[in-house]
Amino acid sequence: MSPRHLALLAAIAAAGAAAGATESAEGFGRVVTLPPLIVTGNQSSRAWEFLEVPGLQVLSRVPEATARSFVDEYQRTQQLLTLILPAEMQVRHSSPQLIVLNDQVESSAMEKQLLEDPRAVTSPLARTRETADTAAVTRDQFLRLGVKFLSNLGLEDADASIIYVLVDPKASRITPLKPTYGSLRYLMAGRTPALPEWLQIAVETLNEISIYNRDRIVLNPAGWISRLEQAGLRTNPEFPRNLLATADILEGPPPAASDTSDRALRWRAQATLFARWALVESRDPDRRAQFWRYVDRVSAEAPTEEVFRACFGFGYADLRDFLSDFLPLSAQAPMSTPRAPSLPPAAPRFRLATVGEIARIAGEWGRLEVKFVSQQYPEFAARYKEHVARSLDDFARQGITDQGFLDAVALERCDAGDDQAAESLLAVAARDTRRPRVHLELARVRYNRAVATGRLGASDAAAILDSLHRARALAPPLAAVYALGAEVLIRMEGPPRPVDLELLAEGAARYPKDPVLRSRLARAQEALKKP
Repeated sequence: MSPRHLALLAAIAAAGAAAGATESAEGFGRVVTLPPLIVTGNQSSRAWEFLEVPGLQVLSRVPEATARSFVDEYQRTQQLLTLILPAEMQVRHSSPQLIVLNDQVESSAMEKQLLEDPRAVTSPLARTRETADTAAVTRDQFLRLGVKFLSNLGLEDADASIIYVLVDPKASRITPLKPTYGSLRYLMAGRTPALPEWLQIAVETLNEISIYNRDRIVLNPAGWISRLEQAGLRTNPEFPRNLLATADILEGPPPAASDTSDRALRWRAQATLFARWALVESRDPDRRAQFWRYVDRVSAEAPTEEVFRACFGFGYADLRDFLSDFLPLSAQAPMSTPRAPSLPPAAPRFRLATVGEIARIAGEWGRLEVKFVSQQYPEFAARYKEHVARSLDDFARQGITDQGFLDAVALERCDAGDDQAAESLLAVAARDTRRPRVHLELARVRYNRAVATGRLGASDAAAILDSLHRARALAPPLAAVYALGAEVLIRMEGPPRPVDLELLAEGAARYPKDPVLRSRLARAQEALKKP
């Protein structure tokens, strides 16, 4: 176990009545595009500041007026997003969204200096943690590369996400971009039951052609299959158009992303047209509610014309006619959604960040960027691992017991494949965590250890299932929770408890269209029927 893990466990054991104390801290050839680092020492002229509002935590090293402007715009953008993707259609999290705002000039200079430092791959800590990489870039090689740092990057885990923004120090205001393709995919892909694919494609396209105004979203004129058809529709409402059968869109599989055939282009455009027709302002006050009622139903059950008719009051042929009439209008001019019913209040003042808050967010960002760099630029992975290891060790030596930091340290060991060190850290973090993955990983580690002995006794099984039940109580749902629960119920000695059977039923309800998971859940049900 590394010094960090020993220091961390010792600090937790000694925390006692001081657990709620507040800590304070002062500040921290080819082109390669790397994620920014959080440098936590005293190299910056500005201290880290912190702000928390419901569902959001922000760590900032930029002027407060600029940071508050960002938070205001970010929250407004997220509120407007619900006009084309309601909150109930997005993945939900028990833990808050994390954001880091850092000075672009200072941060880039410190990052480059840190990555140029040859100690980043030669320190004793790197060797003991087995992070030294034989393919790592040498200092001379680094200096010959055109290294750039991403100015805006979001990284996601199974149950959390974090955004890092490098801010121009001369900017008095910063306006966040509208949601990116990746962030939208994350919000929709994690929702359970899963949203239909046509809806996800449609929302992505609408977002791409949209302008986020103060209190509504304006959708630019709709694109169609070709410039010729689009120009014809804009000038002549009677211009011929060929729409696919509604069942092909709502019931059939989507075309492959690489498919550029006429039918594939028409399929995507028509799916987007349906969503646009449903979500822009219209004289029908019930249309939006009917649309989302239909989406909700076909997320959990098979799409049929009967389901469609039950939601809208008319059938597939009628919808095709409505869309045919709507198409020329959507191609001619911008359209807007209804106004947002309310907008978030102005952000409160920032305050000096505590050491625990810095450790929480720096630890989570560092853990996720190591995974990102290892996949995208493995030759730089050793340097990032070393930087993150130093940061976590420094915080652990200070006796940090912040819950988010405990989560990050435990999950970092899971990501590194070090289950032996991870188990004790996960057990501590699981006491008060809001991260379902912490409970899932603890269950996984204990399950693998028990199975390695050749048997899964009733007490071990109950402890593992208890961790999975705690994960079930948090958001977002994780399919792996139900998959592991099924395996435990198949292998365990003795009968399950009533609450354990609820796990199987809930998994089937949350993932009705996941054939692999449903098969595993069914095998568990069959195994439990045997005497």
